[in-house]
Amino acid sequence: MGILARRTVRVEAMQSLLAAAQAQPGNLAMTLQQLRQHCLPDEDCDALIRAALAGYPDAEFAALAEQALTRLPLYELAMQDVVMSMSTPPRERYDAIHALREQTLGRDVTEALFGQEAAWAEYQFRYGDLMEAADALSAADRIAALNALRDSSFGDYADALQQVEGIDGRYQRELALLLAGIDDASTRAQITRDLRQHYYPADVVAQREQRDRQQQLNDQRVLDYQQAVAALQQDMAAVRETLSDQAWQQQYEQALGQLRAQYFP
Repeated sequence: MGILARRTVRVEAMQSLLAAAQAQPGNLAMTLQQLRQHCLPDEDCDALIRAALAGYPDAEFAALAEQALTRLPLYELAMQDVVMSMSTPPRERYDAIHALREQTLGRDVTEALFGQEAAWAEYQFRYGDLMEAADALSAADRIAALNALRDSSFGDYADALQQVEGIDGRYQRELALLLAGIDDASTRAQITRDLRQHYYPADVVAQREQRDRQQQLNDQRVLDYQQAVAALQQDMAAVRETLSDQAWQQQYEQALGQLRAQYFP
């Protein structure tokens, strides 16, 4: 295959990526990264991407992507001058970055590049607010509020962001929400079991319960070992003055080794 033919293949591959981005909008920033993977070393990658855009059948979407390609370096340059304290709340930091994006990129281009990210960030922040208010809600109201939060936050990107969250993400967030403020161990175990059975098949539930039991055994073993070491240190402190430094250290290390072998064979 000649150079021109290989270039044509790469342009067509880029156009396929653009079609996928148009079908699932709001994540053009990721698409631009994927487009660059089709460029050769030392190649004018922007020129190749523009060639793909020039032949793209939807001129309006191609023009939007062209604007994103042109303006994104301006935003990246502006970000280099941004300094924010880590003491600033995460929501405020994100809002400042989003404002800078709209200022340098324009609202439409910002939405095309980072719409999914912004929707996901809003979901995360509002989920944190919901967790703080969970104690005042019943279990049913907590789940209803979370589902309403997903609907309102995901918006036009519902399909894409539901895939991002996935079953495990849904399970983990709902579990944390249902367990908030619940201290009784048996109640927490029952809530966890019920939610697992709702989301996973029986074999997966059994595997996770087995893993939980093993983790509990491991945690208890570590706790028992730590208590045994503390008792050993107390005993050795009592005989510290009766032994030479070398003898004391040797006896202590021997006893500690025995404990390790006992608890972690």
